[in-house]
Amino acid sequence: MIAYNARWMSNLAVVNASREAIDNDLLSKEEMSAVEAHYPVGFYTPHFVIRIGLFLLCLVILLFSFGLLALLFLSNIEHTYAGLLLFFSILCFFGLEFMINRKNHFCSGVDDALLYVGSLLLFVSVYFLIHPSEVFFLGIIFMISLMSVIRYADRVMALVAFLSLGGFLFYGAIEFGSLMKLIVPFLLMTYSALCYLFSQRFKSLDQTSNLSIYTDCLEFLKIVSLLGVYISVNFWIVRELSNIMFNLQLQNGQSIPFGWLFWISTLLIPAWYILYGVKKKDRIFLRIGMCLVAAMIITIRYYYPLFGIEWWMSAAGFGMISASWLLIRYLRIPRNGFTDRQEPGKYADASQSESLVQAETFSSTNNPVDGTSFGGGSFGGGGSTGTF
Repeated sequence: MIAYNARWMSNLAVVNASREAIDNDLLSKEEMSAVEAHYPVGFYTPHFVIRIGLFLLCLVILLFSFGLLALLFLSNIEHTYAGLLLFFSILCFFGLEFMINRKNHFCSGVDDALLYVGSLLLFVSVYFLIHPSEVFFLGIIFMISLMSVIRYADRVMALVAFLSLGGFLFYGAIEFGSLMKLIVPFLLMTYSALCYLFSQRFKSLDQTSNLSIYTDCLEFLKIVSLLGVYISVNFWIVRELSNIMFNLQLQNGQSIPFGWLFWISTLLIPAWYILYGVKKKDRIFLRIGMCLVAAMIITIRYYYPLFGIEWWMSAAGFGMISASWLLIRYLRIPRNGFTDRQEPGKYADASQSESLVQAETFSSTNNPVDGTSFGGGSFGGGGSTGTF
């Protein structure tokens, strides 16, 4: 199923959990060395800067390689460009499998570039080959991106799968008439909420169902689904997109059907995110809620311009920075379960590191000291010789 070495990925989660524990002063360097020795990771994962460089270098190589291939068929390019795109996409995926299975690349920049270029060329080639409708094409993109997520556990492809399925539902719904056009924002909001529940459900099962390798994808899906819930029912987005796509020809001051309901959603969802984040001590809800407060202010300012936009943005930015600075100073000491420090146990496999360290500790204390081991004896073997 997964292209990468599943055992190494599981070991990587344990090593990351141990590094998190070191950052929180829960493990020593000696214990960390024991964890790394018992959970080896053979992936090639360079520094983030090197990863960017390898990504760009691989893009340049792929671009020149495709250009060279296109030159070979330049005389008949009008009839062969779709096939060339498909052929080069297949080559990218073969190269991706080679770099993963033979060179052990994992998030190195090379595998990222091969995956994204191969997927993009596959999307484009399918479109030029069969010229599908919007609904059918988005369904194809969803299937390809979903298989990429299952095979490579990539967060960008998870985003593509989320957006393509949402677009599939949108275009499929509006084909049923004007009634579905009225409720399609709520349909997309429900879809985003179900994606959030899906991510939380599978995150809770990852320890028992061997889904820990998809933890990052599920966490990213949680973020984009929470944003999707708000974007689906934001008044400005719904009104302007409806005006453009459905040709409503709304004038200044004119609202859309159920406009009051979209205003309520625009105002209440950021507040609910913040309150829920405070109650559950969930940083993601808190951060998204704070960002959506800014989006809410911009939406209100767009239709009710009391002051210039620069004053609103400056005031909002100053207020958020001041509140963040005060909270950081206030929560340096944990108060009522809240703290500014990163919570330990971020990774699901952190308990494995603790068990390993305990096992290493007990095994090291039970080793016999030289010169005091039992031995010999012919009467019961109880060490009853004269050499003890």
